[in-house]
Amino acid sequence: MWSSRDTSDLATNVRGRLVAVRGALAVLVLVVACKAKRDSEHQARPVEPVVEPVKDAGVHDAVVDAATWAPLAALPVIHAVRTVMLPSRPDQPRFDVVGPVVLGDIAVVGSSQLGFAAVDWRRGVLIWTKAAGTRLAPPVVHGEDFVLIGDCVGAPEVPERDQLLGCLRVVNAGGADEAYLAIHGKAAAIEEFSHATGEQRVWLDGEHVRWRRGDQAVAIDLMTGLAVPASIEPPPLSVTYQGRHWDIEESEGRLVARAKGKLAWQTERGYGESCSAPCGCPGSCRWCAWHRSVDGSAIRRSGCSTSMPPDR
Repeated sequence: MWSSRDTSDLATNVRGRLVAVRGALAVLVLVVACKAKRDSEHQARPVEPVVEPVKDAGVHDAVVDAATWAPLAALPVIHAVRTVMLPSRPDQPRFDVVGPVVLGDIAVVGSSQLGFAAVDWRRGVLIWTKAAGTRLAPPVVHGEDFVLIGDCVGAPEVPERDQLLGCLRVVNAGGADEAYLAIHGKAAAIEEFSHATGEQRVWLDGEHVRWRRGDQAVAIDLMTGLAVPASIEPPPLSVTYQGRHWDIEESEGRLVARAKGKLAWQTERGYGESCSAPCGCPGSCRWCAWHRSVDGSAIRRSGCSTSMPPDR
C-alpha cells in the first residue's frame, strides 16, 4: 500500500525531473537559436574581394623606375611650360582624345568631352572651340587652315544611296569656318570603313584628306566631302628646301627620302614619330616632326611641314 509520504516523495521526484527536462529543452532551444543567428549573420556578410588601388603613372614613377627603362634614364624629364584649362564636360564619355596639331602659335586638341579647342600655346589662352559630337578624328593642318573631322552637328543631306560617315570642317587660325562638308560615299564602297574600329590617323594627300580607322581608310575630297576607299599606308611627307624636293616616308622603321622617284638619303637607325612641335625652320615652315630612335639613344628633327634641310 502506498502511504501519503510515498505519494509526496513520488510527486516531488516527478516535479524535479520535469524541471530538469524543461531546463534541458530551454538550453537546447537557446543553442539552436544562437547557431541560426550565427549562420544568418555569416550569410549576410559575404566576403568582399580585396581590390588593390590603381596607381597613376607620373614623374615620380619615371624617376624611381629609371633602372627599368635604362635607355631612357639619361634623357631629361620634360615639364609643361604652362597648363591651360579647357571647357570639357566630364558627364560625357571620353571616347576619343586627339591632337595636338600646331600651326604657328595655335595648337588644336580635341576630345569627346569638349569637341575641338584651339589654344595659343605661347600665351596659354583658349582661342576658340568647335562642336564635334562624341566621336572625332585627329586634326590636321592644311596650308593656313585646320581640317577637323567628327560627328555631324545636325543631320546633313546626302545622296539617297550614299552613307554618311561624319562631317569635315575647315577652320582658319582665327576660328572662322571656311567650309563644312558632309563626309559621304557609296554605301557598298565604304561599308567596311563605317564599321571599322581601332587607331585613327588623318593625313593630307594632295587635294584630299586620308582618314584611317583601324585596318580601313578612305580618301575625302576637300571640295565635295565625297569619300572613297584608300590605302591605309601613310602618304610620304613632301618637303621642299632651297629649290630641292624630297618625298620622305618610313620603311621598315627607317626614314627614306626620294627625289624624283630615286633614293636621295636614308637614316641608319630605326625611328618612330614622337611629336609635332613649333620650330624655327627657314621659310614658311610652321612645325617640325621630331623622331626618336627606337632604343632611345638619339632624337632627331626629321622635317617641317613646308621646308626642311636634310638632317642626316
